[in-house]
Amino acid sequence: MNLLALHASVNKSPLVNDAKGAFIPQAQVFAKIHTAAGHTVTRVPFANDLLPAARKKAFYDAIRAAKGLDGFAYFGHGLRTSLPSAGLQLSDIPELAKLLAAATNPDTRTLRIALYACSAAASPLRVVVRTDDEGVYGGEGSGDGGFADLLRDALAQLKIKGHVDAHINAGHTTTNPYVKRFVSDGEHTGVGGEWLVSPKDAKLFKAFRKKLTDDRTFRMNFTFMEADAVRAALVGG
Repeated sequence: MNLLALHASVNKSPLVNDAKGAFIPQAQVFAKIHTAAGHTVTRVPFANDLLPAARKKAFYDAIRAAKGLDGFAYFGHGLRTSLPSAGLQLSDIPELAKLLAAATNPDTRTLRIALYACSAAASPLRVVVRTDDEGVYGGEGSGDGGFADLLRDALAQLKIKGHVDAHINAGHTTTNPYVKRFVSDGEHTGVGGEWLVSPKDAKLFKAFRKKLTDDRTFRMNFTFMEADAVRAALVGG
């Protein structure tokens, strides 16, 4: 695989040890594990202490320089409506998707994305529930309308297959188990995402939380695994 990992490089403030305490070391672990597995990894720090427009430019420039990607990882702060470390808002998603699509491996047109950030999979406080002849979709908790959901939709419109993995809430950048997966078939937009491991399955969710904490190889690999394989690893482990 050919992977690009972008991470915030400067602590948000002297009182917040976010970049040096989490984003930088976790991105380093990501690169080390995937390099050891024989993958090509480009790890690029970006200057998250610049003004938002300059921050966004630095982030975009790193993506523009990439070619033939199979995977993309972001290590930084996240909200439902933004990736603030990178200076990105919901309105920036179409441009972000175009850059990622241009950098994706043209032979597969498939990109797997890990947003190691808080809340990028969260839902709006007020959600318009969508319906069709087969049922009701969306609603509170689905992630519909959040950053990860809209990024998946934008990539699908550009004929990119794959998925976006993101957290629904605030938590540690890589060990937070509240992960939703937003799948793109490369043709259609979607409505929300699905739990990678549902909290309603208490036993499996506990195993997922533990494995994320204890097994750093699994922690950095699950985005590149099929959902069934992730759950099988938890049952077997």
